[in-house]
Amino acid sequence: MQKTAHYISVLLHPLFIPLYTTFFIFNKYLSQNPKFAGIIYSLLIIDSILLPYFFTRIMARKKHAESIELNSRKERYWPLAFVLYSYAVLAFLFYYLKIGFYMELFFFSVLGVSLIAFLLNFFYKISLHMLAMGTVTGFILAFFIYFKVYLTVGLLASIS
Repeated sequence: MQKTAHYISVLLHPLFIPLYTTFFIFNKYLSQNPKFAGIIYSLLIIDSILLPYFFTRIMARKKHAESIELNSRKERYWPLAFVLYSYAVLAFLFYYLKIGFYMELFFFSVLGVSLIAFLLNFFYKISLHMLAMGTVTGFILAFFIYFKVYLTVGLLASIS
């Protein structure tokens, strides 16, 4: 059971959430231009997953963190700062590429939530998994409210 929980935790790691959200919410939009979609997905994988992962691995290897899991609040400072920087680069890059208002809005939302997480980390050890899921849930709900989509379906989709 613990092994299953660990796999689910890795699968739903906060670094993967922007990629999953882009795939599940914006895939129809991106599939209209496959070459453009490839660029967007490549940027997402490199900037929001690989670079923060390798940065954290280097920190753990240099003994600036006990493990890659970053169990203490103090160990999270530099990785969160790096993720914040990575998301800022990604958000502004997507803004200048004009990838679409709602995708830009989502990535600026991710940037804003990452800034809040970074600031809260000075005082509290928060659940970054829950913060990531809350960001997606809030974005989906705002998206459905704005487009006047039947909310029960959207709410169930975002919670499950």
